Amino acid sequence: MKFILMMEEDGYEFRYWDDVAEEVGSTIFSSWNKNEFKNKLFDMDFHISKKNLNRAFEMVDTGERSFVILSSKNKPNHLDTLHEDIFEVEP
Repeated sequence: MKFILMMEEDGYEFRYWDDVAEEVGSTIFSSWNKNEFKNKLFDMDFHISKKNLNRAFEMVDTGERSFVILSSKNKPNHLDTLHEDIFEVEP
């Protein structure tokens, strides 16, 4: 499971990445406020460390990347579910 963090006119955007079609899906939510953005992710039970999320914001803010892929890391033979996956910034 993968999601995209990017910046658009409405602020930071969180979108689903369709791995099969290799397309960025529609916006799930957006915010200019980083704390509001983080809280929304945690409310969704999106498991990512604050360190990784801050790293993703920094990459977008500095222009190092125009978007950041947040991909799930899960155990072998484990169902790919949002509530159980741990997300990291994809290299």
